[in-house]
Amino acid sequence: MEVLVDTSAFYAALSAEDMNHSRAVAQFRTLATTGARLLTTSTILVESVSLVQNRLGLKAVDALCGSLLPVVHLIWLTEPQIRGALDQLRHHAVRGISLTDWSSF
Repeated sequence: MEVLVDTSAFYAALSAEDMNHSRAVAQFRTLATTGARLLTTSTILVESVSLVQNRLGLKAVDALCGSLLPVVHLIWLTEPQIRGALDQLRHHAVRGISLTDWSSF
């Protein structure tokens, strides 16, 4: 099984204040030990680091990089993939769907 890990999952796992914190931590543990392939993209990584640094600080960024990322396969997006996501963002003009979201589909 493959599971896409998005910014909200990373954030919830790192923030004890997040209402989904316990669930996120438990899911990471379960998925990592059951052989599921955890995936994330370079755009999700950039978004996650920015959010975590801004809201939780650099210690939380260290935890993200040192504890969570090692169990996640990082997919580095190419320039054509980013351009395609930008095209989708502009074409569909849905304010609630970000460039990161479009690049993850």
